[in-house]
Amino acid sequence: MRFINIISLITLSFLFCFSASSQNYQAAWSCGKSLKDLFWTINSNGEIIKNEDDTSEEVYGLVSNNKIELIRMTEKDNFELASSIIEQLQWKKIGNTYIGNGVVTIAEQVLGVTFSISDEQSVGTVLAIGNTDAVAMIGVDVCERLY
Repeated sequence: MRFINIISLITLSFLFCFSASSQNYQAAWSCGKSLKDLFWTINSNGEIIKNEDDTSEEVYGLVSNNKIELIRMTEKDNFELASSIIEQLQWKKIGNTYIGNGVVTIAEQVLGVTFSISDEQSVGTVLAIGNTDAVAMIGVDVCERLY
């Protein structure tokens, strides 16, 4: 279950009171905290579980043309882990969308992670190798560019 909570935090983005200095980031996005924020989990039995989240919040910043950073999230206990996953992704800009992907290892868990963020939304997918709780997740959130 912890896996599901961790990954849902990654795939959810949020509207948040943002106070990061624009000097540190070339752009910033506030995503989520909307009834339109959804994520789905596929468990090892093939069952699809739909979840809605209207309370979680995250803020992302563009550090350079090839790097997105998690600045803040409401689930402070999971910030280090979520931030580490985002940092391990390889980023590329296509149009006004930044796409990160990579293979991430957390303890003994191997994850295939893809995350995209734009001025309108974020989409995250996770494929878990050898996990008994969940084998895949996808999340979609509404985003707003702060600057």
